[in-house]
Amino acid sequence: RCVQETGTWGYKKMKDILAFILFNSISFAMVYVYDLELYGKIKDPVCVRELSKQGAWLRGYLQIGKIDPDLKENIIVLDAAGVDYSAYMIPCIKCGDPEKQALELMKYFTKKPRRFLIHVFASQWGSDTEANKEFLKTLITTFKSKGFAGGFVTNSFNWEKVFGKWYHGYSEEMLCYVSVDNEEDCSDFIPFGGWKEPNLKMYSMNIENCGVTTNYMLQCDGRNGYKKASGLYQQ
Repeated sequence: RCVQETGTWGYKKMKDILAFILFNSISFAMVYVYDLELYGKIKDPVCVRELSKQGAWLRGYLQIGKIDPDLKENIIVLDAAGVDYSAYMIPCIKCGDPEKQALELMKYFTKKPRRFLIHVFASQWGSDTEANKEFLKTLITTFKSKGFAGGFVTNSFNWEKVFGKWYHGYSEEMLCYVSVDNEEDCSDFIPFGGWKEPNLKMYSMNIENCGVTTNYMLQCDGRNGYKKASGLYQQ
């Protein structure tokens, strides 16, 4: 009887020890990204704050020409939790009126001057490069007219497909280049569009975290010879 009790105690103790080791291994292996794009309704802002070191880029404007239905509530939730945020937009090219689209997005951001990231993917834009340039010019001009700033999520293939190979119109703006290789390394960046250096790299996409869908963004902060990202706010 005594032997059986000792054996049971030893088994339970070993389970506790193994559980402790496993828990701490998972904790130390937790992924922390520098910036985070996300979409979906945020129910756990503390989780979002712990996941991203810099803050969250909320999906603000949809390709169908409407504000993301979760944007307003997500802003309220992140404000209450003290999480920094800004937004990205997927412009509605076929809707026209880029000024109206920019103004609709900006009205949700009143506390600080923000920087808005514009997604530039060929599948979301038109085939007329000159019309695309004019559309983009109006977006950026409208942001700046209200004291905001712009930036881009794209890569060389998509940028050149949308605006033409030699278009260098906005290389002074923030760039998050897309290279979904799951590598926290900016050394694969190849200059395009006038950018010699990137600010951010989107290296993983469509990861379920904190109850929302996230895209991981790495700061190209000097470890690979590139400048530090200027962040969520206009600098």
